[in-house]
Amino acid sequence: MFKDFKSPDGTERRVVCDCSIIVIGDQWQKVPESLWQASYAEGCVSKDMFDNEALKKVPKNVQVQIQKAHAKQEMILNEVRRMVVENEMDSFDTQGRPKILVLKKNLGFSVSGGERDKALHDVKNELIEE
Repeated sequence: MFKDFKSPDGTERRVVCDCSIIVIGDQWQKVPESLWQASYAEGCVSKDMFDNEALKKVPKNVQVQIQKAHAKQEMILNEVRRMVVENEMDSFDTQGRPKILVLKKNLGFSVSGGERDKALHDVKNELIEE
């Protein structure tokens, strides 16, 4: 599992844990779970912390909409990940994308092509980084 981190002031920070070293600067950097504590210890902020702080400045009704959209995208991501891991070839179209109707059936709600494509992109990136 990965989480995005960056340096709050843009300076490069070296995160070291066991035999792993990662440099975190002003851009979001995917960090494996084994380095999360060390990243926090070096003063880095995670994307979820950053988003939560920014969310406090948003009106409550908009916060609810954002949280619902995030929860929906996370459910789609988890389903696409499951489909890939379980190698459900019949659930993918000829372009290698999960079929929208299969996602709708499995999740119980409509999924747009954009939502599906974002989830698939994220899953591919996770697999590349592993």
